[in-house]
Amino acid sequence: MAAKKEKRFNPVLNLLIIILTMFTIVFTKMEIRRIAYNVLKISDQYKKRHDIYRYNMLEYAKITQPERVRNYALSRLTMTEAQKGQIIHISNDNLLVAQ
Repeated sequence: MAAKKEKRFNPVLNLLIIILTMFTIVFTKMEIRRIAYNVLKISDQYKKRHDIYRYNMLEYAKITQPERVRNYALSRLTMTEAQKGQIIHISNDNLLVAQ
């Protein structure tokens, strides 16, 4: 009699296992898509920030060009170019530099 009960419940267990397997497959596919969306969103943010970084580096390179700094110092800071043989005296550090 026990053998008949096992055979009777066997299709129910098989059906339950199949349904659980399908739910697991669907759940894993949903998780994979969710994670893929997060990766896509983060990679887009990275690209935008990297573009901003490159733009800022380009602007920094333009601003700190030696010729631009020299022109700014001569025109706006009332500095003059050092002449050959001129001695530059810096009072705070007591430094003398011969040109």
